[in-house]
Amino acid sequence: MDSLQSALYDEMEPEIRDQMFKNTPVASRLWANRESGSGGDDIHRWPVSAGINPNLKMIQSDADTVTWTGTQSATSAWWSEMALFAVPVQDSLIRQAKLNGKAAIINLVELETKQATMTLKRAFSSQTFGDGSTPGTMFGLSYMLPASGVGTNTVYNIPEVTNRFWRNLVYQNVGSWPVHGLYGSTDDIITQAYYAGSDNGEDAPDLMIVDISTVTSYVRAEGRTRQTTTRADFGEIGRGAVKTGKPGASLPIHNMELVWDVQCPTGYAYMVHTGDFKLIEDPMFNMRWLGPFQLGNQPFLKGRLLTYRCQTEIYRRNWNVTLTGITA
Repeated sequence: MDSLQSALYDEMEPEIRDQMFKNTPVASRLWANRESGSGGDDIHRWPVSAGINPNLKMIQSDADTVTWTGTQSATSAWWSEMALFAVPVQDSLIRQAKLNGKAAIINLVELETKQATMTLKRAFSSQTFGDGSTPGTMFGLSYMLPASGVGTNTVYNIPEVTNRFWRNLVYQNVGSWPVHGLYGSTDDIITQAYYAGSDNGEDAPDLMIVDISTVTSYVRAEGRTRQTTTRADFGEIGRGAVKTGKPGASLPIHNMELVWDVQCPTGYAYMVHTGDFKLIEDPMFNMRWLGPFQLGNQPFLKGRLLTYRCQTEIYRRNWNVTLTGITA
């Protein structure tokens, strides 16, 4: 039965990836850019957007000269530790003996795979919003786009105090969505943030990530404006009326997709350029099952591990926006 179980677990690895990324609105968009890293090397470095070239010269004639006033900046970010997720699944020889044939084994493996996948998915989602302060965890949005200390933070070993280009935009204490949210009655901070995160009116944020209370306020606000809009899609806002080519449910806001996640901190929202983010995966532990292992001196117990090892990167921070204090 061990060989049957091992074959079944191996066969389900692609399905686990589908559940982790293809069927998760935030993960499928924020971590659309994924690549294999060096499995044996914890330290990873990458160049980041480093402002502008200081050597610009306006030419008026053929006789003009060009001078180099300084070497253009090329800054590298780096991290020294990947996050290794491991979900233990215990098996019992006595339980196997009680199962009725191969069909029961298959059903059991499917159940345990589903449980392990949901566990990994929830942990991954939680760490997507984490600050990476616990050793061995992911650097999530709270680390990459912190809501406080702008100008004094050090992110991926680059200090903001000496690298102004490396500071994200922050809007704190936004307040009530009907007042300060999209089409707010007083001050539309959401629209201000959207334009502030756009590079000279172009290259606008393409994804807004919010918590469940904020998406509820948004849907409610759209319901109030439904009678004054010609956008027929809003007639069933929050259902299947808003079409998107990407997997998972999303809503439109300006030229962004709006998605929500229960793990997003209450009252927070992130307006991001998804092309600025990347997930580095270890090919040795890419949704891979390890085992079975004998559990100590217990001859009737064995175990397997569902493993995933990764770490996050961001290439540009100064056009990505964090908003806090959004209320109903």
